[in-house]
Amino acid sequence: MRAFVLVRCDVDSVLSAVDRIGEIENVVRVDAVTGKYDAVAEIEVGGTDEIRELVAGEIHAVDGVDETATCIAT
Repeated sequence: MRAFVLVRCDVDSVLSAVDRIGEIENVVRVDAVTGKYDAVAEIEVGGTDEIRELVAGEIHAVDGVDETATCIAT
């Protein structure tokens, strides 16, 4: 299952958060972006439980991450 995680970060932490998120297992790609969100991470996991665990347990644990929104690809 593939999903895109939109990430808002502290203004001073965007690049370090992007680097750290990119090191997380099952994160396929992460890019800093402009607009309402500061980064977009593409993740690939087995199902919705794994999405929840990855986003809530790992991405939110990254220093500087304030908020996320997850879009599941169909």
